[in-house]
Amino acid sequence: MTKREKLFLKAQWHPENISFQELEVLLQHHGFRRVKTNSGSHLKWRQLEKDIVYMAPRRNPMKSIKEPPGNIVSL
Repeated sequence: MTKREKLFLKAQWHPENISFQELEVLLQHHGFRRVKTNSGSHLKWRQLEKDIVYMAPRRNPMKSIKEPPGNIVSL
């Protein structure tokens, strides 16, 4: 299992324990170019059942990661 797969599982099962840096790596791996956290655009995310849903600032649509890295992921 790769580091990214372990990170994905950690985000899925223990989202309260994931750091912002780990979340940023995971998001970049799944298609987000850059994650900004200035005062005007905070990234919000939550876990829905087995999916992880990331709600980015207004300009970016909501994206859902349904399978661990290595598989085909619909974003």
